[in-house]
Amino acid sequence: DLTNVSFDSDALMTFDGTDDVLTLQGTENFESQSPFTFEIWTYITAFDAGGSMLMFQQNSGTYGGFEFWSQTSGAIRLNANSSVALAATSTGAFTLNNWNHVVATVDGTTASIYVNGELKIANSAGFPDSVNGNIKVGDWALPGYRVNGDIPVVKIYNRALSAEEVQQNFNT
Repeated sequence: DLTNVSFDSDALMTFDGTDDVLTLQGTENFESQSPFTFEIWTYITAFDAGGSMLMFQQNSGTYGGFEFWSQTSGAIRLNANSSVALAATSTGAFTLNNWNHVVATVDGTTASIYVNGELKIANSAGFPDSVNGNIKVGDWALPGYRVNGDIPVVKIYNRALSAEEVQQNFNT
């Protein structure tokens, strides 16, 4: 039960943009109806047709849950139920061939996205849908969203980090 546990990976994961996906086993009980933070370091070299899906959770093959991804425009989005934007940055917030530290926080009233330690957007937003399904990194259930590059750090917190904590993690 990830309501009281954080996932932290410090192993370099290289995605080839064709068939790689990391399934975070034991995350099917992630409680998206409580405050949380997603934190990812990534170096993406090319976008797939629709962008790069950093991480998502949905019921087996159906929509619901959340998607945290970069569009080909460089906008970062945190969606609920595959289409409801909890928060979305402007274009160009995420750049190819550079290290990017991307963070999404949700506390039940506000969803925020940070890129490289800087708050890019904070929207009034509730929680994503609660679903049963493992969290996946690097791809999505539909084609066109595969990651082509490296993701060495994935962290999931059971609370919304403050702006100061996000900046501290970026600096570290």
